Amino acid sequence: MVQILPSNTPTYETAARNWTRPDNVWLSHHALNLYTACFTDPAIRPTHADHLPIVTIIDMPVARSHPKISPNFRSINFTDFNATLKTWLDQDSTARHIATKQEFHNKVNTLTKIIQETTNTKVPLRKPSPYAKRWWNADLLVLKKKKNQLSYKAHNYRDIVNHPSLAEHKRVSKKLAKAIEDATKSHWVDWLENISAQDVYLANKYVTNEPTNYSNVRIPALKISTNNPSTLATSNAEKVDALSASFFPPPPPTPGTPQDFDYPTPLPGIKLISKRRIKAAARRLKPFKAPGPDSIPNIVLTKSIDTLVNHLYFIFQAVFELGVYHE
Repeated sequence: MVQILPSNTPTYETAARNWTRPDNVWLSHHALNLYTACFTDPAIRPTHADHLPIVTIIDMPVARSHPKISPNFRSINFTDFNATLKTWLDQDSTARHIATKQEFHNKVNTLTKIIQETTNTKVPLRKPSPYAKRWWNADLLVLKKKKNQLSYKAHNYRDIVNHPSLAEHKRVSKKLAKAIEDATKSHWVDWLENISAQDVYLANKYVTNEPTNYSNVRIPALKISTNNPSTLATSNAEKVDALSASFFPPPPPTPGTPQDFDYPTPLPGIKLISKRRIKAAARRLKPFKAPGPDSIPNIVLTKSIDTLVNHLYFIFQAVFELGVYHE
């Protein structure tokens, strides 16, 4: 074993503000060819920490996964987004009555394409960090940078008693620690206040249920007991026949419907949907649920419903009038 942390390198600050070295770093002989450097870095010293971080650099390439760049739907400027969306809709797909099935499909495809193009143009992209915290914010980033600078400066002047940088570093470190505590508390309190009963139920279900094999999509062998002796369906064709016979049994030999039965008056047909109901349905959507195959998130439908409502109204009206549905 070889000591790689340079001698006379302090690593620990006592309560009396004296520096000692209880920490060390050793490396085995067969790994010396991978060693590049080993040092302490006071600039990244965490708050409430009395030990300095020890950085060891080893030349050992590791394949890294590249984070996927995705749209940041939480940072959309919807004033600009809706203005662009309205301009493109007025140019390429005005809101009007739909008379034929082909016109219905063209309208749905065009509306979807315009929303997707507006999203690709106006939604900022983000490259998520694997170390990001949900409660982290820009104010904490500014404080962290300031604390790191003061930490490095205070370490350089550690031998000078009552140097101003020591007190300033201590003050900013306490301020950052308090800001982190407040940010985390505020984030989780807001989450708990807005959580729904369904979310609590699902979280409890995930935590308490036993592990399953849901990722293995298959149907086990089926036991068919309609005949004696019972048989076992193992192939896909046999399973299809068994399930079809179970779900769709043959009709009875004699119908059970009485002859000349006096049925009640049928209910009136479905009324056409209104724009008010479309807006109400859009605003009840959970904003940041994962989008579907068209990649249009709920937050876009919710925040842009005033721009889209006329187009959606004629689409839903055509569904009932023409008896058509877009696949």
